Amino acid sequence: MMLIKVLIVDDIAETRNNVRLLLSFDEEIVVVGEAGNGLAALEEVRKLKPDVVLMDINMPVMDGMTACQKIAALYPFARVIMMTVQGGREYIRKAYQMGAKGYIVKPFSSEELINVIKSTYLAYEEKLAVPLP
Repeated sequence: MMLIKVLIVDDIAETRNNVRLLLSFDEEIVVVGEAGNGLAALEEVRKLKPDVVLMDINMPVMDGMTACQKIAALYPFARVIMMTVQGGREYIRKAYQMGAKGYIVKPFSSEELINVIKSTYLAYEEKLAVPLP
C-alpha cells in the first residue's frame, strides 16, 4: 500500500481543518503538517518532506504562487497542487508556469480532492523513479 504524505497550506485554519477531515477518509493519505502562509510552507516542506503540498494562492506573508515557485526549485520531490476559488484559465496557466503539478478549485468534494492527490502523486512518482544518467 502506498502512503502519500500531504502538507496543507492555507491561511484560514477552518479550511485547513476541513481539508484534513476530507483526507482522513483515505487510508493511503496522511497529513504530516500544516502552514498558514507560503513562507511557513517552505520551512515545513524542508522539515517534513511531504510528497504533496496542497497550496492556497491568496495568503499573507508569501502568496501561494511565489511559494510554489520556490518549492519547485528547492524541493522537487514535493508536488504542489494549487487549491483555490480562482478557476480561471490564466490562474491555472500561471500556477503550472510556477511549478504546480496539479490544480483544484474550491469548493471540492473529498472524492475530488483524493483523486487529484493520487493522480498527481502517481504521475510524478514514475518520473522521479527514473535514474539519472
